[in-house]
Amino acid sequence: MRVVLLLLAIVLGLAGFGVLSGNALLGMILLGLALTMFIIGLRGKPKRGRGCSPKGTSINLASDELYWELLPKIQEYQRAKDYTRMLECCRRSLPVLPAMVAGVKMMNRKFGRTSSFDIVRIPAIEIGCRYWAALEDRATLNVLCQVVYAVPDLKRDWGEVVDNALADADLCAKVKALLKNNVGCLQNEIGKTLGASGQSVARLLRTLDNLGMIRRVPNGKTYKVHLA
Repeated sequence: MRVVLLLLAIVLGLAGFGVLSGNALLGMILLGLALTMFIIGLRGKPKRGRGCSPKGTSINLASDELYWELLPKIQEYQRAKDYTRMLECCRRSLPVLPAMVAGVKMMNRKFGRTSSFDIVRIPAIEIGCRYWAALEDRATLNVLCQVVYAVPDLKRDWGEVVDNALADADLCAKVKALLKNNVGCLQNEIGKTLGASGQSVARLLRTLDNLGMIRRVPNGKTYKVHLA
Protein backbone atom coordinates (compact mmCIF):
# COMPACT_ATOMS: atom_id res chain seq x y z
CA MET A 1 0.00 0.00 0.00
CA ARG A 2 2.80 2.40 0.88
CA VAL A 3 4.52 1.73 -2.45
CA VAL A 4 1.28 2.60 -4.28
CA LEU A 5 0.94 5.83 -2.30
CA LEU A 6 4.53 6.83 -3.01
CA LEU A 7 4.12 6.15 -6.73
CA LEU A 8 0.89 8.15 -6.73
CA ALA A 9 2.70 11.00 -4.97
CA ILE A 10 5.37 11.05 -7.68
CA VAL A 11 2.76 11.07 -10.45
CA LEU A 12 0.80 13.90 -8.82
CA GLY A 13 4.00 15.85 -8.17
CA LEU A 14 5.13 15.61 -11.78
CA ALA A 15 1.65 16.59 -12.95
CA GLY A 16 1.64 19.54 -10.56
CA PHE A 17 4.99 20.86 -11.80
CA GLY A 18 3.82 20.30 -15.38
CA VAL A 19 0.76 22.54 -15.10
CA LEU A 20 2.21 25.08 -12.61
CA SER A 21 3.15 27.65 -15.24
CA GLY A 22 -0.18 27.42 -17.07
CA ASN A 23 -2.50 27.04 -14.08
CA ALA A 24 -0.86 28.01 -10.80
CA LEU A 25 -3.84 27.12 -8.60
CA LEU A 26 -4.27 23.63 -10.08
CA GLY A 27 -0.52 23.10 -9.91
CA MET A 28 -0.37 24.03 -6.21
CA ILE A 29 -3.35 21.79 -5.41
CA LEU A 30 -1.72 18.84 -7.16
CA LEU A 31 1.56 19.49 -5.36
CA GLY A 32 -0.28 19.67 -2.05
CA LEU A 33 -1.98 16.32 -2.76
CA ALA A 34 1.35 14.83 -3.82
CA LEU A 35 2.99 15.93 -0.58
CA THR A 36 0.13 14.49 1.47
CA MET A 37 0.40 11.15 -0.35
CA PHE A 38 4.17 11.15 0.12
CA ILE A 39 3.90 11.74 3.88
CA ILE A 40 1.19 9.10 4.28
CA GLY A 41 3.25 6.65 2.24
CA LEU A 42 6.30 7.17 4.45
CA ARG A 43 4.66 7.29 7.85
CA GLY A 44 1.12 6.03 7.48
CA LYS A 45 -1.80 8.42 7.79
CA PRO A 46 -0.78 10.96 10.45
CA LYS A 47 -3.12 12.52 12.96
CA ARG A 48 -3.98 16.13 12.40
CA GLY A 49 -1.42 18.11 14.37
CA ARG A 50 -1.70 21.45 16.04
CA GLY A 51 0.62 22.98 13.47
CA CYS A 52 3.53 25.10 14.52
CA SER A 53 3.59 27.82 17.08
CA PRO A 54 3.97 31.42 15.80
CA LYS A 55 7.65 31.25 16.74
CA GLY A 56 8.07 28.13 14.60
CA THR A 57 9.40 25.99 17.41
CA SER A 58 7.92 22.83 15.91
CA ILE A 59 6.70 21.89 12.46
CA ASN A 60 4.19 19.14 11.72
CA LEU A 61 4.53 18.45 8.01
CA ALA A 62 1.12 16.79 7.97
CA SER A 63 -0.47 20.09 8.98
CA ASP A 64 0.51 21.73 5.71
CA GLU A 65 -2.42 20.01 4.01
CA LEU A 66 -4.66 22.49 5.84
CA TYR A 67 -2.90 25.33 3.98
CA TRP A 68 -3.72 23.76 0.60
CA GLU A 69 -7.32 23.14 1.68
CA LEU A 70 -7.77 26.78 2.68
CA LEU A 71 -6.02 28.33 -0.35
CA PRO A 72 -8.87 27.90 -2.89
CA LYS A 73 -11.40 28.94 -0.24
CA ILE A 74 -9.59 32.25 0.31
CA GLN A 75 -9.75 32.96 -3.42
CA GLU A 76 -13.35 31.77 -3.70
CA TYR A 77 -14.54 33.99 -0.84
CA GLN A 78 -12.60 36.95 -2.23
CA ARG A 79 -14.37 36.60 -5.59
CA ALA A 80 -17.71 36.34 -3.76
CA LYS A 81 -16.82 39.43 -1.67
CA ASP A 82 -17.40 37.40 1.48
CA TYR A 83 -14.57 39.10 3.33
CA THR A 84 -15.46 37.73 6.76
CA ARG A 85 -15.02 34.10 5.66
CA MET A 86 -12.05 35.04 3.50
CA LEU A 87 -10.20 36.54 6.46
CA GLU A 88 -11.11 33.60 8.70
CA CYS A 89 -9.45 31.27 6.17
CA CYS A 90 -6.43 33.57 6.05
CA ARG A 91 -6.24 33.53 9.85
CA ARG A 92 -6.47 29.72 10.00
CA SER A 93 -3.61 29.51 7.48
CA LEU A 94 -1.13 31.40 9.66
CA PRO A 95 -0.06 28.60 12.04
CA VAL A 96 0.57 26.17 9.17
CA LEU A 97 2.66 28.50 6.99
CA PRO A 98 5.98 27.11 8.34
CA ALA A 99 4.78 23.57 7.60
CA MET A 100 3.80 24.64 4.07
CA VAL A 101 7.28 26.06 3.47
CA ALA A 102 8.93 22.91 4.82
CA GLY A 103 6.69 20.74 2.65
CA VAL A 104 7.41 22.68 -0.54
CA LYS A 105 11.16 22.54 0.13
CA MET A 106 10.99 18.80 0.75
CA MET A 107 9.13 18.24 -2.53
CA ASN A 108 11.59 20.41 -4.44
CA ARG A 109 14.55 18.47 -3.05
CA LYS A 110 12.89 15.19 -3.94
CA PHE A 111 12.37 16.23 -7.55
CA GLY A 112 15.78 17.89 -7.87
CA ARG A 113 14.55 21.43 -8.42
CA THR A 114 17.24 24.11 -8.13
CA SER A 115 15.15 26.45 -5.94
CA SER A 116 14.43 25.18 -2.44
CA PHE A 117 11.32 27.40 -2.05
CA ASP A 118 9.68 28.80 -5.16
CA ILE A 119 6.16 29.81 -4.14
CA VAL A 120 5.71 33.36 -5.41
CA ARG A 121 2.26 34.11 -3.99
CA ILE A 122 0.76 33.41 -0.57
CA PRO A 123 -2.76 34.88 -0.50
CA ALA A 124 -3.09 34.29 3.25
CA ILE A 125 -0.28 36.84 3.69
CA GLU A 126 -0.90 39.21 0.79
CA ILE A 127 -4.68 39.45 1.04
CA GLY A 128 -4.73 39.13 4.81
CA CYS A 129 -2.28 42.01 5.21
CA ARG A 130 -4.39 44.38 3.12
CA TYR A 131 -7.62 43.73 4.98
CA TRP A 132 -6.20 43.42 8.51
CA ALA A 133 -4.48 46.77 7.95
CA ALA A 134 -7.76 48.35 6.83
CA LEU A 135 -9.50 46.88 9.88
CA GLU A 136 -6.62 48.06 12.09
CA ASP A 137 -6.32 44.49 13.36
CA ARG A 138 -2.82 44.84 14.76
CA ALA A 139 -3.19 41.74 16.94
CA THR A 140 -3.50 39.45 13.90
CA LEU A 141 -0.80 41.37 12.04
CA ASN A 142 1.55 40.89 14.98
CA VAL A 143 0.88 37.13 14.96
CA LEU A 144 1.59 37.08 11.23
CA CYS A 145 4.77 39.08 11.83
CA GLN A 146 5.99 36.46 14.32
CA VAL A 147 5.30 33.64 11.86
CA VAL A 148 6.97 35.36 8.90
CA TYR A 149 10.07 36.46 10.80
CA ALA A 150 10.53 32.97 12.31
CA VAL A 151 10.92 31.38 8.84
CA PRO A 152 13.84 32.75 6.75
CA ASP A 153 12.15 32.03 3.40
CA LEU A 154 9.03 33.91 4.48
CA LYS A 155 11.01 36.77 6.00
CA ARG A 156 12.99 37.18 2.78
CA ASP A 157 9.96 37.40 0.50
CA TRP A 158 7.16 38.73 2.74
CA GLY A 159 8.82 40.52 5.65
CA GLU A 160 8.46 43.88 3.93
CA VAL A 161 4.82 43.14 3.07
CA VAL A 162 4.01 42.56 6.74
CA ASP A 163 5.96 45.65 7.84
CA ASN A 164 4.04 47.74 5.29
CA ALA A 165 0.73 46.33 6.56
CA LEU A 166 1.53 47.41 10.12
CA ALA A 167 2.37 50.88 8.79
CA ASP A 168 -0.89 50.88 6.77
CA ALA A 169 -2.86 50.10 9.95
CA ASP A 170 -1.46 53.30 11.46
CA LEU A 171 -2.17 55.16 8.22
CA CYS A 172 -5.76 53.88 8.26
CA ALA A 173 -6.43 55.50 11.63
CA LYS A 174 -5.11 58.81 10.31
CA VAL A 175 -7.18 58.57 7.12
CA LYS A 176 -10.38 57.96 9.09
CA ALA A 177 -9.65 60.92 11.36
CA LEU A 178 -9.01 63.12 8.33
CA LEU A 179 -12.22 62.04 6.60
CA LYS A 180 -14.21 62.64 9.77
CA ASN A 181 -13.09 66.26 9.84
CA ASN A 182 -13.03 66.83 6.06
CA VAL A 183 -16.21 65.50 4.47
CA GLY A 184 -15.75 64.75 0.78
CA CYS A 185 -11.94 65.08 0.92
CA LEU A 186 -10.31 64.44 -2.46
CA GLN A 187 -8.40 61.17 -2.66
CA ASN A 188 -5.36 62.77 -4.29
CA GLU A 189 -5.13 65.25 -1.40
CA ILE A 190 -5.14 62.63 1.36
CA GLY A 191 -1.60 61.40 0.75
CA LYS A 192 -0.28 64.95 0.53
CA THR A 193 -1.99 65.95 3.75
CA LEU A 194 -0.78 62.91 5.68
CA GLY A 195 2.67 62.68 4.07
CA ALA A 196 1.92 59.20 2.68
CA SER A 197 2.52 57.82 -0.79
CA GLY A 198 -0.37 57.99 -3.23
CA GLN A 199 0.00 54.26 -3.90
CA SER A 200 -0.39 53.37 -0.22
CA VAL A 201 -3.43 55.62 0.15
CA ALA A 202 -5.08 54.28 -3.01
CA ARG A 203 -4.54 50.65 -1.94
CA LEU A 204 -5.94 51.35 1.51
CA LEU A 205 -8.98 53.23 0.19
CA ARG A 206 -9.81 50.44 -2.27
CA THR A 207 -9.80 47.96 0.60
CA LEU A 208 -11.88 50.21 2.85
CA ASP A 209 -14.32 50.65 -0.04
CA ASN A 210 -14.57 46.84 -0.45
CA LEU A 211 -15.34 46.55 3.25
CA GLY A 212 -18.06 49.19 2.99
CA MET A 213 -16.30 51.49 5.44
CA ILE A 214 -16.04 54.42 3.01
CA ARG A 215 -17.72 55.67 -0.17
CA ARG A 216 -15.74 56.98 -3.12
CA VAL A 217 -17.57 59.28 -5.51
CA PRO A 218 -15.89 59.98 -8.89
CA ASN A 219 -14.75 63.58 -9.20
CA GLY A 220 -12.87 64.19 -12.44
CA LYS A 221 -9.66 62.15 -12.35
CA THR A 222 -9.93 61.46 -8.63
CA TYR A 223 -12.58 60.69 -6.00
CA LYS A 224 -14.36 62.45 -3.22
CA VAL A 225 -14.09 60.18 -0.20
CA HIS A 226 -16.71 59.90 2.54
CA LEU A 227 -16.91 57.74 5.64
CA ALA A 228 -19.80 55.28 5.31
